[in-house]
Amino acid sequence: MWVEAWKVARWRREGEAVDQVTQSSIAWEKPSREWMKCNTDATIFSDILQIGVGVVLRDDSGEFVR
Repeated sequence: MWVEAWKVARWRREGEAVDQVTQSSIAWEKPSREWMKCNTDATIFSDILQIGVGVVLRDDSGEFVR
């Protein structure tokens, strides 16, 4: 799962990032009727001391919410 990939990405060995990343195929499912789903992602660019964040909000039809 993505949590394990995140943990691996955070591990450090003698100042170098670990190369091993676990990937899995997960299908997105729309939320229940009258609900919205918020998917998020983030990354850290340690070499330039910046972060990136992404957010997607979808309704119960699977349509993007603006």
